[in-house]
Amino acid sequence: MQRLIILIALWLTACVTNSISKMDNQAENSFGLALSPASLQQTLQLSQQLTITYNNQSHQLDGLLEATPQYVQIALVKFGRRILTLHFDGNKINVQKDAMVPQEIQPEQILSDLQLAFWPYKSIVEKLPDNYTLVDEGNIRTLLFRNEVISRIHYQSTEPHWQRIELTNLKFKYSMNIISQSVS
Repeated sequence: MQRLIILIALWLTACVTNSISKMDNQAENSFGLALSPASLQQTLQLSQQLTITYNNQSHQLDGLLEATPQYVQIALVKFGRRILTLHFDGNKINVQKDAMVPQEIQPEQILSDLQLAFWPYKSIVEKLPDNYTLVDEGNIRTLLFRNEVISRIHYQSTEPHWQRIELTNLKFKYSMNIISQSVS
């Protein structure tokens, strides 16, 4: 369990391990969307199965996502035990973590990955920080930092597009497959 939590921490924080200039490091680590819940432009209640692959190891988690115009709530569960709950009202992120979850897990990164995959293209590009570009080619969404691919999202289903998602972070070398099912 502790090994899984450490893996999740690496995935969620997208730690930079290569040597880059301090300014570039700050710019990359400052990426965070924190878009308003209303900018999703719909309500979602999803049950999710997540497979996270990092360093040639795969781990499975269950997730629950609820997004309304007023808030976004995420719960991550492993072996029936809730390990993390995140609630975002558009202004403040409240997080409850299991004692085994390392402090390095950054709630802002969890929210940012979620919004990058699920929020509409237009809502994202209006709020992207300087030096970031989002390219949407229908079933593939690519995030670039200074014209270098940071992550790529492949929507493996057509309608709704969020049912099967493969997110690959090329910069930090992790991938995540998300299978979602509506619970509403």
